[in-house]
Amino acid sequence: MRHEYTEGCLQTSLLINNVDVRNLPIDVLKNAILEIVNNETDKSVLIDFWCNMVELTGDYEDLGKCSQCGDYISKYTLNIE
Repeated sequence: MRHEYTEGCLQTSLLINNVDVRNLPIDVLKNAILEIVNNETDKSVLIDFWCNMVELTGDYEDLGKCSQCGDYISKYTLNIE
C-alpha cells in the first residue's frame, strides 16, 4: 500500500494508492493507519503518533502556569471504552 502526503501552496493532499483519502470508506482509512503503525519499528515515532492522537481527540484541560519556570501546562485525556 502506497501512502503519499504532499503539502505546500495549494498542493496539500493525502493519497493511498493514488486515491484521495477523503474518497475512501472509513474502514479502508483505518486499515491504512493500522498498517503504518504495525510496520513502524521506531518506538519514538510510535510514541509521538500516540501523543498526537490523544492531543487531537482527547479532552483538553489547562493546568495553569508553572510557578517555577513559567511554562504553561496542558493535559489531554482520551478514554476509550
